[in-house]
Amino acid sequence: MALYQREIYGSTAWRKSYARRGTTVEPHFGALKDEAVAGFARGKVRMRGLVKTGLMVAAALATTKLRFARAWELRKQVAAALPAPKENPRDPYHHRLTRITRQVGSRTEVLHPLLT
Repeated sequence: MALYQREIYGSTAWRKSYARRGTTVEPHFGALKDEAVAGFARGKVRMRGLVKTGLMVAAALATTKLRFARAWELRKQVAAALPAPKENPRDPYHHRLTRITRQVGSRTEVLHPLLT
């Protein structure tokens, strides 16, 4: 049985392959299938011919690309308007544990001194 994916889903090779195309190709396919954007689905296209269908898909891809470019530009403007984040808003956490001990009879035995 032929596999649709070369790599096993979830493996390191699959993650590298998906990351390579995850930001370029996959969002466009999803947008073309989304009813709010292009709404391409089986049975929705009422055109015949490779040239006509190809031009329609090219126009849909161009408008999708334009929509993504506008959204990216808007995100960039919003990020530029925000104040710069502080480098470290909180102090690093320091625990109060100074050593690991155990009680042996009436005396306390130090098992490990913790260095903070």
